[in-house]
Parts: sequence; C-alpha cells; structure tokens
Amino acid sequence: MMKRQGSGLKKQPGRYRITTILSLALIAVIFVLPQRLVTSRVDGPVHEPRPSKSSVKPVRASSVGTAENGGLQAMSTSEDARESRRIVLARCVSVDVRKDLGGNIFTFSVFTVLRNVKGEGSASHFTLRLIGGRIGGVETRAEGIPQFTPNEEVVLFLGPENQDGYPIVFSEEVFRVRIESTSGAKTVQPVPSGLPLYRAANRTPYDSKPDALPLEDFVYSLSKLTDDRRNLK
Repeated sequence: MMKRQGSGLKKQPGRYRITTILSLALIAVIFVLPQRLVTSRVDGPVHEPRPSKSSVKPVRASSVGTAENGGLQAMSTSEDARESRRIVLARCVSVDVRKDLGGNIFTFSVFTVLRNVKGEGSASHFTLRLIGGRIGGVETRAEGIPQFTPNEEVVLFLGPENQDGYPIVFSEEVFRVRIESTSGAKTVQPVPSGLPLYRAANRTPYDSKPDALPLEDFVYSLSKLTDDRRNLK
C-alpha cells in the first residue's frame, strides 16, 4: 500500500491566536465604544471620562420592552406612567455644571414643582443630576441625556432616588411645554404615544392623535390613567 503523503505545511498556532485577538478587538470597537460617553475638548483631542453613577432611567427598563418575536419594542407613555413613582409639572429655575470628586462633569438642574400629577411629594423643589455638560473648553455629552434651560416648563416622569439622593428621570418621557403663537395656549411636545387622550374641558376622548396636545388635556389624561389604575387595585 502506498502511504498518504502529508501536506508538508507546518501548523502555526501563533497565527490563529493573533487572528482571534484581532477579531475580539474589532468586536470591541464596533459594539462597545459607541455605547460609552464621549468627552472632548473644544480645541483638543477626544478622551473618555471615568465611570460614574447615572440619574437617568436605563433605556431597557423604561423605553423598550420585549416584542412577541423576541425583539425590542418601544414602551408607551402609559406603561412608563405606571412604572414611575412620581409625575410632575415643573419649572426649571437654575442649571449648574460642575465636576465631582472623580473628575466627571455633571449638570445639576433645579426645578420648582408647579403641580403633582402622580405621587405625593412635600418638597416644592428637586434637583436632577445628569452626566454631561461643559466647563471651559471641555464638554461631555451622552446620547439620550435630556438638557434643560432656566424658566422652561416640563412634565417629568420620576423614579426612585439614587444612593446620592437625586431622583431618577425617565429620559424618554420628557415633555416640554410650548406656548402657541396664535392662541397663546400651552401645549406639550412631543405628543405622547400609547396614552389614551381626553379633553379636560368635557372629559371626552380624542378621536385621533393631535398635532399639538394642550397641556391641560395631557395632565388630565395622565391623572385619569393613574386614578383608573389606582381604583383597580
């Protein structure tokens, strides 16, 4: 019998090891880096901030759910209203940006409560601490983190306080109050999704989603939703 001749090629395990390392590095670049915060100097190179605690409700917990096919689907305003501990109509009175002891940049937005829509709260003011902001030539930004300006009115969905005593805000449920130029009426933007809407004046439901939702109708619709859920318990 004739012996089968070998291929004559010598195995090189080191080559496979290098290929594996390069593949893992590529995966890290594609999937990990875009999820991190980016800090940059306006006149200099980009660098990464140190890890920090967040005061924003995690996206997977507040803005997406599981679809029937196993994928992700956006959660509605009704579902987030049920999950929130408190819903308030508030006015931003001040915004301050400063660093913590770890060197991370935070924005502290102070609000005065104009109306409690859901939940009880004795404090007339509260402060949101959110990662990001600008100090001098250094700016930190993060996708999905809301920003506020003094004197603007907003409807906010709040969760429990974090370990530092700052309430968690639902970043997907920030509704800003606008004043219509023609009528002077207050409306909210964006128009909520998945929330049954009612007219506050006559308690009748909307037939279709409006382009601009009056503030009082939005507040009444939220109050009706949370009152209905409370009565069902």
